[in-house]
Parts: sequence; C-alpha cells; structure tokens
Amino acid sequence: MKNFTKKLAGGLIAISMLLAIPVFAASKPSTPKIKAISNVGKNSVTLPISDSSLAGKSIVVKITYTNKHSKKSKTITRVTKLDSSGNGSVKISGLASHTAYTFKIKVKQNSSGAGYSNTSQSVSKTTSS
Repeated sequence: MKNFTKKLAGGLIAISMLLAIPVFAASKPSTPKIKAISNVGKNSVTLPISDSSLAGKSIVVKITYTNKHSKKSKTITRVTKLDSSGNGSVKISGLASHTAYTFKIKVKQNSSGAGYSNTSQSVSKTTSS
C-alpha cells in the first residue's frame, strides 16, 4: 500500500506540472481581420486591422501584398499598437497608382515569444489615380 501511495502521489505531481505548462507557454494569437479599406491614396493604403486577442498590445504585423496585374508580391513588417478593443491600422506606402492589390496579414505580440497568427483572409483594393 505504501508503494501505491508513493506512485499515486508522484503521478498527481506529474499531472499537475503538465497542467501548469499552458499557463507559462506563449500562445499563438487568433487570426486577425482586415476591415474595409477606406483610406486609399495614389501610392498608399491604410489597412484597418482587428484582433481582439491582442487588444491593448503592441504588435508586429507581417503584411503580404500582391499586384494583381503583375502578380508580384512583397512582404513587409510594421509595428503598431491596438486599442482596448483590438483595433488598429498600418499604412503601406510605395504602391503604384491606379493599381489593384490584394493584402493579407499575420500578427504577433511585439514582446512575446509566441509565433505569428494564422494568415488573415485576403482583401483587395485599387489605389487612386
């Protein structure tokens, strides 16, 4: 019986340690959203983004955008802070005028060891002429 009690106690300690791991492990953020793009310039757009899992945090945004005509893609990163509701924005400059682009993003907390989120759905917009 004494041996059984030791094994049971050891097993309970091991289980409690396993259950504590998620508390300390950095978790991946939820998939961000690109809201409707309304701020469009001749050579730039501002992407309004949303991720409630990172509300109030400074984040790194990895943006991939593709020229729909040439099919050329470019990936850039920006740092921004989301408000308490998880909303923020990032500006992308250096675009060609009167050109259609698709945009998608991934995010991660700026100071976290967690990796990037899953990729958002693509959103398309044409720069002004």
